[in-house]
Amino acid sequence: MTAVLLEDCEIPTLLRVKKYVDLRHDYSAGLEQILDAFVS
Repeated sequence: MTAVLLEDCEIPTLLRVKKYVDLRHDYSAGLEQILDAFVS
């Protein structure tokens, strides 16, 4: 599973240690990260 951050918010404590893709500022770069996660 890949978590995605779309807007500013407080991330719950249990999720802070998980890897996530940040789409808030650079959608294209975030999308690349998502695609890379599915390929690898």
